[in-house]
Amino acid sequence: ENESENENKNKSKKNNKKSENESENENKNKSKKNNKKSENESENESENESKNKNKKNEEINQNENKDESETEVEEVPTQFQSSSSSSKQPTTQSKSSIEEQSQSESESASNHHIPTKIFATMSGLDAKFITESITELNAKTSSNNRTTVNNSDLDFTHLLCPGLKTTVKLFVALAKGAWILNDEYIRASRKAGKWLKEEDFELK
Repeated sequence: ENESENENKNKSKKNNKKSENESENENKNKSKKNNKKSENESENESENESKNKNKKNEEINQNENKDESETEVEEVPTQFQSSSSSSKQPTTQSKSSIEEQSQSESESASNHHIPTKIFATMSGLDAKFITESITELNAKTSSNNRTTVNNSDLDFTHLLCPGLKTTVKLFVALAKGAWILNDEYIRASRKAGKWLKEEDFELK
């Protein structure tokens, strides 16, 4: 009987300890869960607060931009008024000055194909006749379009040839895309009193 009583006591003690341990573990788990919940809730609250702050800041910036744009729109008409008032002022140009202007524009349009020309000549051409023709045409054409002869180096825009000869100047003209013209171009231009179009005298 004593042994059975002792066994029962030991069993009851063990059971009590187990129940105590289980209750402690449950309490611990519950406290952990509660702590996690509270942490998550605090994080969510902080995120919501930051979102609300950002929204408020964006609304404030939008309102400021609207105000600035409205002030700019209000200022523009004054500028237009000043420009319109200046445009309404009477012009002092006479009809004769307008006609002269139109004539000069038409002349410049007719001479649009006359760039500044730098001629190089091949051997066998009359250099004196070419220079005389160029000075005569310079006097008749616009002063902005000066034409010269340059045989000292390879800086030229037009090459006058009596025919196609394989020389250094010819290869340079081909490489740089200069005009390669028959010497008749100078004679015909001098007769016409103006520089003619190069296309009609291009060597092929």
